[in-house]
Amino acid sequence: MTARLHLVPPTPTDDGAVVRALRARAAGAAEALYARARPAVSRTILRLLRSDQDHDELLQLSMIELIYGIERFRGQCSLDAWISVVTAHTVFKHLRSRRRDRLLFAELGDDGSPALSVPAPSATKRAVGRDLLHRLAALLTKVDPAKAEVFVLHDVHGYDLKEIGDILGVTVANAQSRLVRGRKALHQLIQSEPELCSALDGVGDEP
Repeated sequence: MTARLHLVPPTPTDDGAVVRALRARAAGAAEALYARARPAVSRTILRLLRSDQDHDELLQLSMIELIYGIERFRGQCSLDAWISVVTAHTVFKHLRSRRRDRLLFAELGDDGSPALSVPAPSATKRAVGRDLLHRLAALLTKVDPAKAEVFVLHDVHGYDLKEIGDILGVTVANAQSRLVRGRKALHQLIQSEPELCSALDGVGDEP
């Protein structure tokens, strides 16, 4: 008699068992992946959106992508890293289907804290930091969206070029080119505003 696989659903903390069970379409495998991946998916959505808007919808879409895309996970990175990349890809695809200006490049969070952390021990410095971030975000909207996306994913959110390629569906070389050009375009826009340049130099001079 042929042995049955995974009579007991894998625990969410056993990554290898979860992946193997899902690939074998074992009973309870999808639920185990959901329990394992949900925190990482939620963190990635909030990290990119800086708000709860569309969170539940994106959570479900990401879970579907993870379940049906499990064959693409080769174990070359941690499961959390793969979950983050798949979720980010889902978020970007979803936002592109609506409006590009909803890609919240370096916007402030709902609580008023900056997406880019600016050390500011005083209330005055915090206000200056928020103003600078708003001005930089406004300039970034003038950069070609394809380049701005890579800039934000790399310099703001910390994804490497390989991950960005997977998120956006481009080659690593293309991601590298977009990053270099996006940085150059943003720097040129900053240089065109002497007051902003001076303010940023002042931030850089502080300990």
